[in-house]
Amino acid sequence: MTGVVAVLLLRGVVRGKRMFGLGAVALAPVLLALVATGVHVPDPTTFVAGVLESLFLPTVAAFVALILAAGVLGDERDDGTILFLAATPLPRRTLVLGAFLAATAAALAILLPAAVVVILAAGSVTIGGLLHLVAGTILTVAAYCAVFLFLSLATRRPVIFGVLYILIWESVIAGFAPSAQRLSIAGYGKTFVADALPDAGRGGVPDWDPTASLVVLVLVIVVGVTASTWALRRAELP
Repeated sequence: MTGVVAVLLLRGVVRGKRMFGLGAVALAPVLLALVATGVHVPDPTTFVAGVLESLFLPTVAAFVALILAAGVLGDERDDGTILFLAATPLPRRTLVLGAFLAATAAALAILLPAAVVVILAAGSVTIGGLLHLVAGTILTVAAYCAVFLFLSLATRRPVIFGVLYILIWESVIAGFAPSAQRLSIAGYGKTFVADALPDAGRGGVPDWDPTASLVVLVLVIVVGVTASTWALRRAELP
């Protein structure tokens, strides 16, 4: 039943002009990478790596995940249709897991193609590099969606709190304070994306073991989904 719930919620979250607007946001790093490499920057590989590690993951991917994760059940709550979902005999964890899968799938549909185009602008990418990029993007986006889904159920203003996290913590504090990166979702994803372009400089990328980063991101996803289930059980509906 989780798959059925995910499909139903996915149809709702992609409706309207939202996906087009988020697609335009995802185009920003694509255009930046293409234009910069088109004018022959001195080191295109390092430049593209910087776009992925400093703009794409901590800002663009986080923002797209925020809007979709906050809306997947938030829209149902605003419309009052969440009452119909809550009235079904389905367990709350099934509803939350379906919402998480719907938000993650919608976000990846926008972000994965953009990430691939950006890295191809570097000019020399291996199959292994593409796999590192895909793994880092999927894990990071899934972790963002799990956390932001919880925010959408724990507060009436998830977008405000999410934007503050993205702009202040991910983009500023974690970028200048190495210790703060331990609480940065993008910091763990960068360990995978950096290995996609091993010849590029690793400025601002944590020197962490990819396996440990994988474990942390999976834990964030599990904790986020579990906390969202708890929040849905306690939420006042609609």
